Amino acid sequence: MARTTETADQRRARLIVVARDVIAEQGVAACTFRTLAKAAGSSTRPFTHAFGTRDAERWPPARRA
Repeated sequence: MARTTETADQRRARLIVVARDVIAEQGVAACTFRTLAKAAGSSTRPFTHAFGTRDAERWPPARRA
C-alpha cells in the first residue's frame, strides 16, 4: 500500500479538528497533549511540533470561532 504524504498545513488542520472534538466532548480543561494524542491515535510529538505550546495566543483550538 502506498504511503500518503501529509503536508504540515494538512496535519495542523487535522490536529485542530481532533482538539476541537476533544474540547466539545470533555471541555478545555481536559485538552492536554496526552489526551489529544490518544484521541488522534498518535504520540504527543505532532501536537508539540505543530503548536509548540498550549499558550492561548498560539493554541487555535481553544479560540472561539
